[in-house]
Amino acid sequence: MSFTSEVRLPENIIFVGAGFSRNAGGLTTFDLSNKIKEFIKDNKPFPSVDKILKDKNNELNNILKIDTLKKISEIIIGDDNSFLANLFSLLDYNLEKKKGLKVKDKYFDVDELYKAKKTFEFLIQKSMYESFKENIKEFEHYWEFCKCLQQYMINEHYEKIVKYNPADPEYYMSSLGVVTLNWDGIVFLEMMKLNNEFNHRSTDVGLYLDFGELILKRKDKYIFSMNESSVQRNNKNKNNKPYRIMKYLAAHGMFGTRVCPHCGVYFADFDDFKNEHYDLLAKNFMKCPNCGTMTSIINAPLYYQSYVDRRFVYLIEKWEEETINILRKAKRYIFIGYSFPEDDLQMRNIMFNVFSDGEKRKAYVIDYSENNKGNRWYSEEEARKIFKDKEILINKYTGIFGKENVKFNFSGGLKAFLAGEGISCEMINEVLKGKI
Repeated sequence: MSFTSEVRLPENIIFVGAGFSRNAGGLTTFDLSNKIKEFIKDNKPFPSVDKILKDKNNELNNILKIDTLKKISEIIIGDDNSFLANLFSLLDYNLEKKKGLKVKDKYFDVDELYKAKKTFEFLIQKSMYESFKENIKEFEHYWEFCKCLQQYMINEHYEKIVKYNPADPEYYMSSLGVVTLNWDGIVFLEMMKLNNEFNHRSTDVGLYLDFGELILKRKDKYIFSMNESSVQRNNKNKNNKPYRIMKYLAAHGMFGTRVCPHCGVYFADFDDFKNEHYDLLAKNFMKCPNCGTMTSIINAPLYYQSYVDRRFVYLIEKWEEETINILRKAKRYIFIGYSFPEDDLQMRNIMFNVFSDGEKRKAYVIDYSENNKGNRWYSEEEARKIFKDKEILINKYTGIFGKENVKFNFSGGLKAFLAGEGISCEMINEVLKGKI
């Protein structure tokens, strides 16, 4: 649908980077580079991968090209921090040119390089799996955080239904949206579970996420996503309970999802998902619910940092366009664990494209510093005096939003909203409503 100039939804965007999920076991680019480099260059044990490689009956062995990846990595130079981007860039360059690659006396054709790239993605997924599994006890704060976001949606619903008509965006769309660059999908999965539980109890309103694309479900147990058209059709029927949606865009894709190579359907299989978020990362094969085609890790639509301009499946391009759209409309942004890394050319380009129109917007930036002594927000001037180690980060954000429009909190991740032992909904609401 087309928005009028008066409508700005969502007004508030929570923008999630790698630092957001670190306390739950999420790995930064540096962590991933280091772990995978140790495995493919230094032969350090990798339990979940080693187990698959030893099982000769495992079908993944027909897809994974560990030896190819190890051979190609021999020509990658640079420190641990750049290893990930350099290896992806090398593979992407040759794939985009449709050229094979010769490493010493060994030649790898395009098909072999493609499988090597997907093997690389698989290693990233398994790295996340092992790390999340070790830190499963840390998930409680993420659940509390998502519970606060859900309550925000509920409170808004009762405020808006008396003011707007069912066809108005304000009636059915939350003023809060989420953009994540992480593949782990913590917020999506926790919100999906919370909304599913709520919808089975509530007779007043149904809560859903708008994922930017309808996700075909395997069973009727869960409805993963709704788009605006679906919600509007439902809300026209006065006999139905109204639906409300929150924008959630995984701009780089998400583990546990697939695009069927046969029929093109985008689908997910979260039906077996329990409390252990990391179980999602263990899924290797998934059957398309539309045509029955068995898919593997090769069919996951994922974006990764690379120095090469690449073509992606239509979903990645669609999510990028919608990310630009909702970022441009918003008034306030809460950046959690995102530092504008030099190798994320896609998002840096999007940011400067979106925020070059001269409009004043407010940004709240949450990062971590060892120099932080308390949980509070700092102005640009205060942050510069106290956090010398964050000068580059401060410069990046003030360069985009202006010195007077940025507040900083260096408690790290969700600790910025911690009151005592739990997450404070009141502290989150203060930021979302621009009261800080």
